[in-house]
Amino acid sequence: MKITIIAAGLILLTASATHAQIETIPSSLTPGDEYRLAFVTSQRTVADTDVISFYDDFVQDAADAELELAALGATWKAVVSSATEHASINTGTAPILGVGVPIFLLNDTKLVDNNADLWDGTVDTPLNITESGASKGAFVWTGTSPTGFAGLFPVGGDSVDRGSTFVSDSGWVNITNEGDPFFPLSLYSISSVLVAPQPGDYDGDFDVDGDDFLILQVGLGIIYDAADLLEWETNFGATPLGATFGQIPEPTTCGLVLTATLFFAVGKRRVC
Repeated sequence: MKITIIAAGLILLTASATHAQIETIPSSLTPGDEYRLAFVTSQRTVADTDVISFYDDFVQDAADAELELAALGATWKAVVSSATEHASINTGTAPILGVGVPIFLLNDTKLVDNNADLWDGTVDTPLNITESGASKGAFVWTGTSPTGFAGLFPVGGDSVDRGSTFVSDSGWVNITNEGDPFFPLSLYSISSVLVAPQPGDYDGDFDVDGDDFLILQVGLGIIYDAADLLEWETNFGATPLGATFGQIPEPTTCGLVLTATLFFAVGKRRVC
């Protein structure tokens, strides 16, 4: 997936603040590794419709409201099943669709290793981190069985299957205790496949050059600070193959001003 930096730039210019720190690039990955992210929504919704796009729109809106997640340009899908549409298919994580990639929470914790691991009855850790990085204990609408297909009580019915963010056994997605669909609960969400960037690569093209410096300027005081500038300087010239090109340019007057300003900038987050 290639990141839409133009869209991210627009968001950076209009956003005023971020919430808790989140990690969008797992620390265990190397540049070029593929992965997905997952979260539980901080907001709640009802489960009285069997139209899956309703739930997808809900989680996409939750992600887009967070500057760092919006900057990824990812598509977010809800982990819900109707009688005819299944969560594993909707999220692209069904084992029949392929091996898949690791999935991580937004606190740098691995949820599962691959598609089969997601739907084998357990996950590595409870899916309890929201889109803003906060921990949340809650019941969650899923309508889904532990295998990733529609449960006995899919969304849109008189009762709907629920999961729990308190557990990592099969109850994460189905606690065998359905609920009233008109009572608002959170939803789980899983991103489309993402690619870990080269450190200092802020425009997602897998090299570190002057274009990334421009992205730093756009995010000054919003999601970048002096540490990001140092990362860019350290990796300047890096390419996808690990080669380097050119030299770090001599700082200009504007560059020196930016460097000084960065040291006093508040709020730091990194986007890939």
